[in-house]
Amino acid sequence: MELIYWFLVSLSLIDMVTSNKQKARKLHKREVNKLWPNNTILYQFSPEMTKREKAAVQYASHQYTYLSCIRFVNMNTSDGKAIKAKMKHQGSVLFKGGSKNCFAQIGFFNSQRSARCCSAETCLHELGHILGLAHEHKRKDRDNYIRVKFGNIQSEFRNRMLSENTHDKSDFDFQSVMLYGPLAFSQENKYIYQVLDPDQLYLIDYHKTLSHYDAQDINNLYNCRRQQCRYFRHKCRNDGFVVMIGGICKCFCPTGLDPATYCTKIYRPDESWVDWPAGSYALPRAGSKCPGKKWVKLNTKHYINGFVEKGKASHSSQFFFEGHSREVFCLFNESKGNNHWEAGSYCLMKNGPCPNKFQEGYVKIYQSNKKYRSTMYRYCCRKDGAAIKPIKLPISHPFILFMSNLYEVCQVVKDMASYIEEINYLRHRGIRTSFGGEHPHVYKWKSGLKFKYCYYVPLKQDCGRVIQLKRKARSSIITSPNFPRKYSDNLLCHWLIKSPKNSLIRLKFLKFFVEGKKKKCPDYVEIRFNLIGQPGIKYCGKMPIKVVVSRRNIMMITMKTNYKFSRIGFKAIVDYIEGRKLCFNLKDNGRTYRGKVDMTKEFDKCRFWNESTNCRHHPFNSWDITRGIGNHNHCRNPGHGLQPWCYTDSHNCSRKYCDACQIDAEEKCKEHNSVVLAPENEREYKFMLSQIYAESSVWIGLTLSGKSWVTNDHHPQSWTNWKKGQPNLNKSQANCVVFSTLDDKKWKNVPCDWLHMNAFFCKRPAVYQIVYLEQTLTRGVSQWVLKQ
Repeated sequence: MELIYWFLVSLSLIDMVTSNKQKARKLHKREVNKLWPNNTILYQFSPEMTKREKAAVQYASHQYTYLSCIRFVNMNTSDGKAIKAKMKHQGSVLFKGGSKNCFAQIGFFNSQRSARCCSAETCLHELGHILGLAHEHKRKDRDNYIRVKFGNIQSEFRNRMLSENTHDKSDFDFQSVMLYGPLAFSQENKYIYQVLDPDQLYLIDYHKTLSHYDAQDINNLYNCRRQQCRYFRHKCRNDGFVVMIGGICKCFCPTGLDPATYCTKIYRPDESWVDWPAGSYALPRAGSKCPGKKWVKLNTKHYINGFVEKGKASHSSQFFFEGHSREVFCLFNESKGNNHWEAGSYCLMKNGPCPNKFQEGYVKIYQSNKKYRSTMYRYCCRKDGAAIKPIKLPISHPFILFMSNLYEVCQVVKDMASYIEEINYLRHRGIRTSFGGEHPHVYKWKSGLKFKYCYYVPLKQDCGRVIQLKRKARSSIITSPNFPRKYSDNLLCHWLIKSPKNSLIRLKFLKFFVEGKKKKCPDYVEIRFNLIGQPGIKYCGKMPIKVVVSRRNIMMITMKTNYKFSRIGFKAIVDYIEGRKLCFNLKDNGRTYRGKVDMTKEFDKCRFWNESTNCRHHPFNSWDITRGIGNHNHCRNPGHGLQPWCYTDSHNCSRKYCDACQIDAEEKCKEHNSVVLAPENEREYKFMLSQIYAESSVWIGLTLSGKSWVTNDHHPQSWTNWKKGQPNLNKSQANCVVFSTLDDKKWKNVPCDWLHMNAFFCKRPAVYQIVYLEQTLTRGVSQWVLKQ
C-alpha cells in the first residue's frame, strides 16, 4: 500500500465575505475634480495614424459607450465640431500613432493632451486613464492580493508599481483592464508581481474586454444612474448595476442572470418573434439550409488558379474542384417591413444598396489566367457599436456573419452561440489582391488569403435554476440536462447558488464527464467561485475535480456545449459551511486564527516569523506582538491579508496564502485515488506514528454506521486501538475517530466537525518500494510508498 500524510490540509478557497453593496473604485485623491464635463471626451486622430490604430481606439471606446454614460466624440466630424463649439473648455485628446510607449494622462485637463494606444487591448487601459481610473495594481490595498517584485522590473518603470492613496471601495479585480499584465516592463521575462492567491492566476489573461467591475466603476464614478436613470427605482441584485442601453434603463447583470428580474433569476430567452430586416443583402449559406423561407439560394462558380482550404469545422457551403470554387449564397430581398439593423461590428454580403449606416467595400482576387475574370466579393459593413453588445436577429436557423475589420471578434447575437471559422485561398506562385472601402477581417500573405467569419447557432437555455441554501435546506443536488444520459448540443445553462450570510458554499462533483481534455474544452462547466461578474475556471474531461469552495456566500455554475460530441455531463451536490468547520473567523479575515498550519496553498514551507525581521511583519514589531506571530512558522494574518498567510522567503519577503481549514479530507484523498487511512494492524499504525514529527491530532478513517465502525471504503474495521472508556457512543454526533500524539496515542470518537483540526493519512493500493518524496508539515505534505 501507499501512505500519504496530510497535516491540516485544506481544499477551501476561503476569503473574506464582502458586501453586495454598489461601491466604486474612484480617482486618486488628488484627481477628484478631473472628471470630463458632460461625460464627453472630445478627441481627434493625428495624421500619421494607420487605419488599424484608429480601429483600436474605436474598438475600446465603443465598449465604454455601450456600458456607461460616457461619449467619445471625434472633433473632425460635423457632429463633433458642433459639440465642440458648445463646450466651455479646451480639453481634448489627440491620439498618436506608433506601437511603443503607450500612454495617457489621468482624467480631464483644460487643454489638449496626447495619448497613444499601441493595440486594441492596451487602448481599453489607456481610455480608462483618460476617464480617470487609476491602476488596479497601485491601489492602497493591493498588498492583500499581490506582492510586487521590484527587482524584476526595469528600473525606469519601477515607479509605475508604487502604491498610491486611492479611493478603493470595490474588490480587487484581477480581470480589470487597469491591471498590468504580469510581464509588463519586466526584466529577463520574469513576473513583476506575485498573485498571493494561486486560484486567481487564470484571471490575469482576461483583459481583452472591459470587465464587469470596470464598467460598474465607471458608472459609479460618473454617477451615470443619477444622470440617465434617476427614475429607475429598482435595485439590481447579485453584483448587477443600472445602465442605459438603447435608450432604456435596465440592470446589467453578471452573465446568466436576467435583467428583467433585476438579476435575481436565471435568464430565459425572449420568445418574441424577430424577422430579418427589410432590404437587399446576402450571406454565405450555413450548412445545408438558408436561414428562413424568404431567402433564395444562389449557386456560383469561379476559377481560382489554386485551391481552397476550409477549416475542419467550417459550415460555409463552399466546395473546391478542378481549380474552381463553387459557393452557395443565400439572398434576401424584401422591401416591406422594418429595415433597422442594430449598431455593432459585423458585415453582410452586398446584394443591392447597402442597408442604412452600412458602408460598402470589397475584396478582389486577381486571376493569373486571362481566360477567367477576377473574383470580386462585395460587402456591406458597419462598425459603429461594440461587438459585445448583443444584437437581435432571428434565431430559428444557423447563419453566418463576417467580422468587421475593426477587430477579430464575433458580433454577439442574442440567444445564439458563435464560433470563428475560416476559409483559405491558396496559390503557390503567390496571390494578388486589392481591397477597398469597408470589408471583413481578412489576413493576407504572399501565397494566400484567409477569410475568418462567424458561424451562429441557436442556444438551448431552458435549464438551470436559482438555489437558495438555508437552515432547513442545507444541500441540493445539481445535474446537467438529461443526466445520466448524454446532454444535448448547444446548451447554455446557469445555476445561481446562495447561502446564509457569513457562510461559504461548497460544491462537490459526484459524477463528471464533459467533452474535452486538459486546456481544450469544446464543452465545459465553468465555476465562478469568487466574484460572479468575473469569468470562472472552466472544467472538462473526466473526474476527478476537487471540491470547490466559494469566497463569499454566492456561487455561479455555467454549462456550455457545442454542436459536436456530447457525454453524460455531471452530478454534483452543493451545501454550505459555517461555524467551526471554517476554523477561522471570516469577519476578521483570520486575525484571530491560532492554528498550526505551516504550509501555503501551493505546498511551500512557511518560514519562521522571527527570521523575517527585514519584512513588514515580525514578532519584534510592537504592533505585531498581539497578532499571534512569534518563534514559530504557523500561518497567521497580522495584517495586509484576507486570510492567514506566511512568508515563504525571509530574504525577499515573498509571501503566500495558506489553507487554514480542512473542509473535506475524503475528497483530497480521492484526488490521489486513495481513502483516509484506518490502520488494519499494529504495523501500519506504528508506521503512521513514525512519520509524525510534530505535536498533532490525527484523523483515523472510520465512521460510525449503525453500531459498527467502518472504513471510508465501507469495510468493517477489525483492528482498533481505543482509549480506555472509548468509544463513547452516548456522545452526541461523535461519529468520527482521532488520536493525539500528546498523550498515549489511543483512539477516541469526536464530532466530525472537529476534523479540520486534524492531520490525516491517505492510503493507496500496494506498490513495490519505499520512496521518500517530500517531508513537510502541512498540505501535500509527505508521501511515502510502503512495500507490502
